[in-house]
Amino acid sequence: MKKKRTVSAVLAVIIFAALVLSCTGCVSFGKKPDALTVTGKMTEHFSTVTDKSIHLIDESRLQEPMAGSGLMRLYIDDNSFGVALLETSNRKRWYALPAASNANYDNSAATVTLDVIKGKDIYHLNSQDDSVKYKNVAVDVTTENNAINGFNVNYIITADATVASKVNKQGLANGSDKLGSFSSSDIAFLVTVSYALRDGNLYVGANWKNLSDNDEIKIENLGLLEFFGASDRAEEGDFILVPDGCGAAIKTAVIDNSFKPLSFKVYGDPDDSDVMRAVFPAYGAKQGEDAFAVIIESGDAIATINADRARGGSGFNTVGAKFNVTEKTVRDNVTYLSGESFDDEIRLCIRLLGGASADYDGMAAACREQFMRSKLISTDMVKETEYLPFNLSIIGSATGKSKLTDRLEAVNALTTFEEARDMLSRMKAKGINNINVRYEGVLDGGINQNKKNGVDIQRKLGGKSGFKDLLDYLRMQGTGFFLDISIMSWNSDRLLPFGCAKDLAGESRVIKRPNAIYGMMGPASYERDLLKLSRLERNVISYLTDSEKYKIDGYCVNDSDLLYSDSSKGFTNRQDASKIIAENISPLSTGRGLMIRNGNFYAIKNADVIIDLPLSPAAGERSGCYEAVPFVQMILHGTADYSGTPVNTADDVKRAMLRSVEYGACPSYEWYYEKIGEGGKYYYENQLNDAADFYTKANETLCELRDMRITGNYETQTSGVFCTEYENGSVIYVNYNGEEKMVSGITVEPNSFIKID
Repeated sequence: MKKKRTVSAVLAVIIFAALVLSCTGCVSFGKKPDALTVTGKMTEHFSTVTDKSIHLIDESRLQEPMAGSGLMRLYIDDNSFGVALLETSNRKRWYALPAASNANYDNSAATVTLDVIKGKDIYHLNSQDDSVKYKNVAVDVTTENNAINGFNVNYIITADATVASKVNKQGLANGSDKLGSFSSSDIAFLVTVSYALRDGNLYVGANWKNLSDNDEIKIENLGLLEFFGASDRAEEGDFILVPDGCGAAIKTAVIDNSFKPLSFKVYGDPDDSDVMRAVFPAYGAKQGEDAFAVIIESGDAIATINADRARGGSGFNTVGAKFNVTEKTVRDNVTYLSGESFDDEIRLCIRLLGGASADYDGMAAACREQFMRSKLISTDMVKETEYLPFNLSIIGSATGKSKLTDRLEAVNALTTFEEARDMLSRMKAKGINNINVRYEGVLDGGINQNKKNGVDIQRKLGGKSGFKDLLDYLRMQGTGFFLDISIMSWNSDRLLPFGCAKDLAGESRVIKRPNAIYGMMGPASYERDLLKLSRLERNVISYLTDSEKYKIDGYCVNDSDLLYSDSSKGFTNRQDASKIIAENISPLSTGRGLMIRNGNFYAIKNADVIIDLPLSPAAGERSGCYEAVPFVQMILHGTADYSGTPVNTADDVKRAMLRSVEYGACPSYEWYYEKIGEGGKYYYENQLNDAADFYTKANETLCELRDMRITGNYETQTSGVFCTEYENGSVIYVNYNGEEKMVSGITVEPNSFIKID
């Protein structure tokens, strides 16, 4: 009897604990993250400018190149230690610091900037005021094949003159390890910036070392060559290229009083939905007949790309990158600073362009070549098909009101397997061929997937047998199938959900994801737990195992855009996280199709299809001032099929169709079978006829161009009519006007497009 009471007591404790844990969200046991904590407001300190000349490059000091390779020449100003790059065929020098001042210049330009945290103090330091000024800088050349191809600039950056005086200048000049005697309270960092000319590019790297050996003094952010190519003047047609969505051009010759400085976090931030996300790690600028493109080759996942115009601020048109070396979180007036910092090299690749290549199409071609070389994107071309792919997302089930009572929520079926088959057969009858089916909400929990691993088919959609019958039908029809899965996130409103990632404060990572069909069914957003990155491999293996059991032909990874650090097991920074995610997505493509949402470049190499690839910028277009350009599409076209957000979800459906064709994207729709109220924009019956008409025209226009590179895109002399050029000589004119327009003797119907071979 006593034993029974003991068992009952244990069960009671377990049940009570389960109830408590279900209310607190995700649980992850273990020690608290190794983070430095500071309570209260942080005090900021800024460097004082005493010598304006070291914030400029003096052209008279650039007499002889320090290094050369092929047509490239590299110079250095021995006063400011700023560099200049020249391609001899173009005769234009590009400067790392401004070559002349102006009335608005605030002398903020520097080769390197550091944000250093020491206790409750943040020091904003830079290579000019905190190293060059004290002559704590030295240069040593590097060779390749017995020729000087570059050099290193070694800066010792300190927070004040007293610490600067401790530097062993002779040791620094001789390359000695004895650089000075620093106490543990000193802020002193050796930052080495390397420049190397190779393969027609300039490679710039940055490495650093804390000379005080105090692990509690941290570099939070490091800026590298943020003023490269800065200018305060512009000719007609000049622009800054920023990685906003598909890509966007800031027209620097056009007055834009509404402009505000822009920042783009490479690959986004799941903790902050207001952050503008860049899916590709590159930027550039055009000046007259010349241009440059910068690709972030190392440190991309910790980078933020910033751009400003020559109006207030620094007084120059600028675009450059800053890197979050040590992650910081602020919560409830407490600052948490990671105990571990990113310590690999940061590396940029700079390509110069001239003449006809000095435009965003030339920049895209340079980036495409470099991304292929670094194996970020595939070198394979898409497989030839008779018809253009039609990317269809079918919504299987979603959270809504229970059919028993409005007071309860339940997962409701919106498209059963049998209904999906009927929908697809009707599409075939309408002439829509070569369909790629992404089936959402098939697994437990619907589109707010409950489980974080394994295939758990919902009975209400038709169960395992219905799922098998649908797959057999799709194979017979030659229809591509991609089961929608979340590999790193799951519904946070579950009982005892173990395995969460942790933030620096030791709290489980929970994010909000928008509900695609909000307004038709369910809440505006769902809370999702984020997975410990150490468990990702286990999750992927479970899907691979189940793919054999269910004979699944393909997966769509819907949460590959969720790039985050993880403190649950040691500390995994964003850069390492991007590698872990890429390595674990890759096996899902072995022997089956792979579809990726959003298109973050670290995740797309093995993708057959990319959906929800941005076709517009997040900052909003302003004609003549800030305009979308198909930069991502120029890089990817021919290597993978892609589409933008579903046409039927756009505020302006006609414009979405036209933009899709202009950017070489496959038609994309998101539908369900069940009629809710009047059906709405997701009800396939309301969309089918228009979709079939659009597909027929898009197929005739784009199908034969699927494996071709896009080589040009521009607005013609006829306002509102855009031209996209392909490498085989074909051009597509897209008319966004409500009336027909004549272009080069060709009539383009209103709100329509035409291909000319």
